[in-house]
Amino acid sequence: MMEMKARVGPVMVAVLSAVVVGGCAGDSSQKRYEGYRQVLTPMVAVATREDCVRKFGIPTRKEQLGTLEVWQYAKAYGAKTVGYSGGKSDVPGVESGFADDLTLIFDADGRLQSWRAEVRQ
Repeated sequence: MMEMKARVGPVMVAVLSAVVVGGCAGDSSQKRYEGYRQVLTPMVAVATREDCVRKFGIPTRKEQLGTLEVWQYAKAYGAKTVGYSGGKSDVPGVESGFADDLTLIFDADGRLQSWRAEVRQ
């Protein structure tokens, strides 16, 4: 019974650590999405392409789909580290940082019609 208690302690610490770290990551993603929502929702049907360039900069990619113009922004934050662990070259290391993909859709008059943000940890 004593051996069981000794093993449960480290396991519980690992589980609680994962929950806390995972919860923090989710909070960060939610806050970033909420930031996009607060900025972009009032801009729909009002903002022009020029307004969006001033606010977000030049898009990473543009596409014309019929009368719609689609702008995509890829934003990466933090450091991305890829390494190997345990001396085995086939075991990938840990990546850190996060990335957001923001899509803005404009009508033929150049007004923002809709937006979508994919916020990833």
